Amino acid sequence: LFFAAAWVACSSYDEQSSPPPAPLPEASTETGAPTPVGCATECNDGETCVGSACVPGCADKVLYVSVAGSDSNSGCAKNAPKASINAALAFLKTANLVDYQILVCRGTYNETITLDIPASIRGGYECTLWSRTPGFGFTGFDPATGRATGFDGINQTVLTSSEGHVLLINGATLGRATTIDGLTVRGRATDGGLAVQVRGGASPVVANNTIVGPASGFVPGITNGSRALVVNDTSAPEITNCRLSGGGGGSPTDSPNGSIALNLKTSGAVSVHDNELDSGTGAGSKTSAIGALVETPTSLVGADAFARNSIFHGGVGTATAVTASTGIVTSEGIRADLFDNRIVGGAIRCGT
Repeated sequence: LFFAAAWVACSSYDEQSSPPPAPLPEASTETGAPTPVGCATECNDGETCVGSACVPGCADKVLYVSVAGSDSNSGCAKNAPKASINAALAFLKTANLVDYQILVCRGTYNETITLDIPASIRGGYECTLWSRTPGFGFTGFDPATGRATGFDGINQTVLTSSEGHVLLINGATLGRATTIDGLTVRGRATDGGLAVQVRGGASPVVANNTIVGPASGFVPGITNGSRALVVNDTSAPEITNCRLSGGGGGSPTDSPNGSIALNLKTSGAVSVHDNELDSGTGAGSKTSAIGALVETPTSLVGADAFARNSIFHGGVGTATAVTASTGIVTSEGIRADLFDNRIVGGAIRCGT
């Protein structure tokens, strides 16, 4: 294993964030789908006119979700949102609709979500005007603390789950046009596991999110304790403007690695830039807390590969053996290019 610890500057890093994703067009304020010329009768709520027929869908390809909504609503209008993200996805799947935006306003959503169709999920909205504040996401780095700035939490959209993962992004049809943006995703409180997983060759943009691994626990037989974001097989997401924290999982006797902010187990060309990655406060028999664990079977080399302009924090972990807290760990033989990053070794908290 290769350990990057202590205050190490891989060249300099740019204190300015990369440009944020382009804003969405103003959403419709209509209570139902408008009826363009061509349909003989007015379309029902949850329908739109295509050619001369009313078919399921929303005129502006936007669905709204609010904790104050109802899953019996169409979700096509601001004042008639659905109550859950899963209901919005079910609507899209039933009607075979793709390339929609699912806008989720502030609140806590306890759901186990699988995104396996081309659709974007965006949080951080106020629930009446459906607007975002200027500081809703990543705005840069504080050079004194090495922490991300922004993430004002005013319209925080929290995803959590009592079962398994919180959000699974799965499938090769999910490319860069699919965006996961403006969410706070928290892994379940116990039993280790993970918060977000990208697999099946998916290559979405994951931006302006706070993703935190489970607070405690571990899964027996699993090498790693708690993980914020895991990328598997051939998936190649772009991860940008995010805060990742590994949580506090693992065991000083039963899991080799404790908490991990980012776990790469993919041969895909992952792009990680302009992020804060904190390993968390986990416990492990070998390494307790890791900012990024790279286990990919191929090299991550090239101008756009792996990490650029990010800060990796070792965190504060508990270990009974080799190493406590580490910014980056790679498996033996792995090559990974890093440009303009700051890698910070964490503190040691001795195990009992």
